[in-house]
Amino acid sequence: MAVEMSTAQFQPQADELAQVLELLKQSQISDTAVQREVQKKLEELKKIPTFSYYLLYVLTRMTDEQQVTRSLGGLILKNNIHAAWSTYTDEAKRYVKAECVHALGESNQMVRTTVDVVIASILSQESIHAWPDLVVKLLDQLHSDQDQVVVGAFSVVQKICEDSAFYQVEDREYALRTLMPALVGLLLHQNVKVRLMCLQSVNFFLGIRSPFLDHFIDDRFLARLFNCMNDSEQSIHDCLCQALSLLCNLYFNKLTNYMPTVARYILHRTSDSVEHTALEACEFWLTLAEEPANCREVVRPYLAELIPVLVRRMRYSEQDLRNMKADLECDELIPDRAEDIQPRFRRSKPQQQQQDANSMSNVDDGINNIHRSNVDANDHNNDDDDDDDDSISGCDFSVDASSEWNVRKGSAATLDVLSNVFRDELLPHLLPILDGDLFQQDWLVKEAAILALGAVAEGCANGMAPHLPTLVPYLIGCLNDSKALVRSITCWTLSRYGHWILQFPNERHFEQLLKELLGRLLDVNKRVQEAACSAFATLEEEANFELVPYLNEVVQTLCAAFEKYQAKNLLILYDAVGTLAESIGTCLAKPELVDALMPPLMAKWNRTDDTERERYSLLECMASVVVALQDNFLPYSTSVFSRCVHLISCNVETTTADLMLGSGSGSGSDNIVSVPSTQGVEVGGQDFVIASLDLLSGMVETLGQQLISLVAHYNLVELVKRTSLDQSSEVRQSSFALVGDLARTCWPLVEPHVMYFLTVLGRNLEPHQVSVCNNAIWALGELAMKMGESLLPHARTLCRPLVAILNRPHTSKTLLENAAITVGRFGVHCSTEVAPQLSEILLPWCLSMRNLRDNEEKESAFCGLCRMVIVNPDAVVPHFAYLCDAFASWSSPKTELKALVCSILYAFRQQMGEAAWQDCVGKFPSPMLERLQYLYGF
Repeated sequence: MAVEMSTAQFQPQADELAQVLELLKQSQISDTAVQREVQKKLEELKKIPTFSYYLLYVLTRMTDEQQVTRSLGGLILKNNIHAAWSTYTDEAKRYVKAECVHALGESNQMVRTTVDVVIASILSQESIHAWPDLVVKLLDQLHSDQDQVVVGAFSVVQKICEDSAFYQVEDREYALRTLMPALVGLLLHQNVKVRLMCLQSVNFFLGIRSPFLDHFIDDRFLARLFNCMNDSEQSIHDCLCQALSLLCNLYFNKLTNYMPTVARYILHRTSDSVEHTALEACEFWLTLAEEPANCREVVRPYLAELIPVLVRRMRYSEQDLRNMKADLECDELIPDRAEDIQPRFRRSKPQQQQQDANSMSNVDDGINNIHRSNVDANDHNNDDDDDDDDSISGCDFSVDASSEWNVRKGSAATLDVLSNVFRDELLPHLLPILDGDLFQQDWLVKEAAILALGAVAEGCANGMAPHLPTLVPYLIGCLNDSKALVRSITCWTLSRYGHWILQFPNERHFEQLLKELLGRLLDVNKRVQEAACSAFATLEEEANFELVPYLNEVVQTLCAAFEKYQAKNLLILYDAVGTLAESIGTCLAKPELVDALMPPLMAKWNRTDDTERERYSLLECMASVVVALQDNFLPYSTSVFSRCVHLISCNVETTTADLMLGSGSGSGSDNIVSVPSTQGVEVGGQDFVIASLDLLSGMVETLGQQLISLVAHYNLVELVKRTSLDQSSEVRQSSFALVGDLARTCWPLVEPHVMYFLTVLGRNLEPHQVSVCNNAIWALGELAMKMGESLLPHARTLCRPLVAILNRPHTSKTLLENAAITVGRFGVHCSTEVAPQLSEILLPWCLSMRNLRDNEEKESAFCGLCRMVIVNPDAVVPHFAYLCDAFASWSSPKTELKALVCSILYAFRQQMGEAAWQDCVGKFPSPMLERLQYLYGF
């Protein structure tokens, strides 16, 4: 129902107004029954067009009414506007807005705040451009000589400034043009609250890239802004540091002539005794370092002054120590609180046709999270899996266990980024400080120096190398320091130099470090345990097979840690065990190691509740362990398999509705089969489903046909049919990996459902979801190899989107390679159906396949392509050189493929004639000709 009213001033009926007032007063009664009746009445009144005007009247005109009642009327009005503003007539909208503008002069603070909320609700529904009266009124109030009026206006102005980043360009520029000049005029207002609100509003605007601001930010504006440097109010300096960071980020060229003034001011504020001001100053340096050339020019003259300040600010403050209860050196028996356990970040498992499918690369989880996470190293262009890595140079300064970003962390991060900008040029300013601080009796000074050493490990790696033969033994000794915080930061710093340590095996630094680090894993302090376990996991990735001679000691220590650790550190321990399995692979499969490691791991598996965060980390850990142990994992497979199936079943819900998947977008395929839809994984259970699917995938891939009875008993194929339709792209991604593994190893169980899977996979060939598409393509390739000629009726339809992906610009390398392999595999048994598209396939196919190493998937793909070439040789002629280049990419082709390639080359030679052939191959690069001669005799 449209909300209507005449242009005349609204005049409420006395009896109806009384009813509304009574309702508003009753709504303040806490009795449940009364509240229920009030809610029921409100729902009825919302249907009456004039109800909003009664609420507006109470809010803006009934100045003698209690402020709580008036404000409550305004809040209900705000909800009505939010829900039904589009149903208001233009006349009604004008009236409501006019009354709100009138109420901007309200003297009662509570009522005025409510008016501001109503105005904000209207602005969320329509353009500020369409409300010029509001802007005029605000500008008038901003120029008032009454401070309370100015402050009141700012409550709306700040909301406009804050939301302006989300406005359409025209509205954003309008807000800037009308408000920014007035704001600049108030930067030096006599009232500190006005100055502060003004600068906060300006900062909202400075975060926007705007043509208006490009013109407006001039010498006069900057002079006004720099005058704030002399303000006596501390909060002004916080905002000014923010303003300078914003200018540095988007309008650096405007600051160029004033950088000495800016840098000197920020340097002074970095030393500020007020922590949040110093922290804002650090943010300026971090912002500046995002453009290294600018940073070098600006910061170089101040390095000698800045570096000592940063090292000093990296010391723990007294408040830090109190918050951390740092005096508690032995706390291993104190249970962790739930809020102490930070969230885990899931590993994704994109498939790549066995192209390093198990290769994992460590990515930092951010400044505040010491836990480590992994992503597939091959999937660099993963559009649907945002890592959102906000860390600084991969550096993790969470060793103080504080979840808050503080000056210590900000200073360490600043030193880290500066070391990456200035490299070894920074060391003459840092090393003299560390030479003194590392040997100070004051452990806080020593601890900060060790942190500084870790912060520059990456950026100053070359310059630090000559000092490490002395520093590393010293740091290893610090692992036994009497102070837990010194021991914990030393673990982290040594892990940052792990690469250097492993370069010199004869120096025995690695052996000494490993021995001491394993000892710290069993420290009496939980923070040291955490740092040591995380550092060990990092060292595992660096050391890989260098760990093998020490595996007995390593496994014994890890097993002891299972009995010792509280909840939080158990999560990191699982990660360390999983990383060990990934780093040394089947070297972990020795019977004595399996017998030592698996009992405590299975004890945790059997005791951990399915709803606990620990369960998720355990799933990830087990997925790595199963691949390493190979057949030695078989005795534990039933328990693990059944729990995974249970976790998936409990967390996935399906409906009985049918959905014709072939009718949607995606492959553009004809309908193949009708399949049920799913409502998706329960919130909170999705991670369990994904981790369980990945673990099952690892088990099926590793143990193969030995699991076929379990797959049949637990009806896993039916379960993965459900998860493959989930609304979550990540659930589908993991489901498709499992489909491919099941097709490889348990084909008799998959074959009855193959048409179903062809439909689902065909629907997920959308390249904008890289990892989902990647796994769907891989699974299609596995199905194609198993189906043989039964794929013929569907090959052309399913191949069409794969060809489109091959020819799509700016596509992930992994996606192109997988698409090429699967297209080739389609050609093994369906060459007559796929060959007509060879002219579109050949060039991108050859470019993608030439860089792959020899393996089974590459071989089957080449065999398929050769069969397509035999069917449609004319399509090859324009790109014959690229085909030969792809043929030359092999190291050692097997007999069948070699015969196919030779027959194709011979056929083309015969067709061309000897003279044309020699002319053609004479244009090939010499290395390519040599490879063709060596491999195929041509």
